[in-house]
Amino acid sequence: QTLGHLAVVWHNRGFRLYLLVVALLSAPYMAYISVCSYIYIDFFALSTVKYSLFFAVNSACSLLGPLLYMMLNGRRTSRCITWLCLGMTILSGLALLLVGHVSPLAFLLCFAPFTIVESLLRPWSTAILLEQQQGDTGSASSLINFIHTASGSVGMLVATLPQDNLIASLGLCLISFTLPAAALYRFLLRSAIPL
Repeated sequence: QTLGHLAVVWHNRGFRLYLLVVALLSAPYMAYISVCSYIYIDFFALSTVKYSLFFAVNSACSLLGPLLYMMLNGRRTSRCITWLCLGMTILSGLALLLVGHVSPLAFLLCFAPFTIVESLLRPWSTAILLEQQQGDTGSASSLINFIHTASGSVGMLVATLPQDNLIASLGLCLISFTLPAAALYRFLLRSAIPL
């Protein structure tokens, strides 16, 4: 019966496609989690204490997303916010490719905007997705968390593949997961599928 409820929710095309759009952004964030210690400690030669401080600052940036969500809720459309988040993710990826290797601070400043927009998009998109399934929010919530976790796991796997430059790889990860998300979102907006 529980699986049946999940299947009913999953067959809602608007729910499914928008969930895939936003869940794709979980992959680069979890990729960062899996490789940032190697970048800070091995590449930049920071001590574990200094690495912990940089990691803490980036983690603190994730607190800004929900605050921005509360400020923007009702003032901006979901289209505007979603495109803003996708655009900032691409810019963050390009910044990592161009200057992320210069210093630990440059790496942090390149990745922090993505941390903020990813933490903004998560509550924003969850509210949109749960509104579509008001009769079965439990199943919808389960699918949202499962798909985000699965996408994040793929990002961690991609980030830990053998490579020469983890910073460039992370930048490419940001871009390569965001471009399909943007294409899927564009398709969703141009289709007759209700969102």
